Amino acid sequence: MQFDFRIAQYTTDEEVQKFAVLVKGKGTDALRRALEKEDKGRINAVGSTGNQIAVAGKRQQGTHTIITIVTARTMPFMELYNNGRSTDYPFGFLQVTLNAKGEGTGQVMDAAKIRFDKKKGTYEIESYGNQYIKANNVRPWK
Repeated sequence: MQFDFRIAQYTTDEEVQKFAVLVKGKGTDALRRALEKEDKGRINAVGSTGNQIAVAGKRQQGTHTIITIVTARTMPFMELYNNGRSTDYPFGFLQVTLNAKGEGTGQVMDAAKIRFDKKKGTYEIESYGNQYIKANNVRPWK
């Protein structure tokens, strides 16, 4: 499946810290409500309206650029009505690594859970079905 993403603004370190404190203190539902209000751009399958980007991070690692995107995913009515296990995974996640030419690969979680593990003292992201979808031939939008 082909998809596009356009980032209008990157998330600041202060904003990321605010979200980290929120999920640690109040949990996944509070984080989702906060992320629903954010608009850093848009990610969508070609031909669909897609989701607003809530968090967009960018960092350099040598000659590579790593872009991380988190969304509060839109769930279809039937998914919510059936209230299956997938509704416990309210986020979308994309991470791409671009080389100096702007070409790269990535990984996608179309349904993910973000939580703070108090025993380990770490933040965790878990994919519904425990798998990533590989993204190939990633290029910036021109």
